[in-house]
Amino acid sequence: MGERLLELYNGSKIVLNITNWDPARYVALNQRVFDVPATGAFLLTDYSPELREHYKIGEEIVCFSDVEELKDKAGYYLTHDAWREEIARKRL
Repeated sequence: MGERLLELYNGSKIVLNITNWDPARYVALNQRVFDVPATGAFLLTDYSPELREHYKIGEEIVCFSDVEELKDKAGYYLTHDAWREEIARKRL
């Protein structure tokens, strides 16, 4: 991972990962779901059952299942800095 990407992740309050807009269709995990938590940044990603094999959802990363949940969770974590930062640091 390049230094610029690391700076981008760590300079963001939330790194958003969207692999698919259809909540009924799960797709394979992409590299971002591993890279972002490894940098100590906060990841908000669309849900895939495979994530449970790698993370404690809600403790190490946060997931959403539809656009409304994405809006709700993004708003919540943008206003709860301490909780967001605690989750982000879990995988360091």
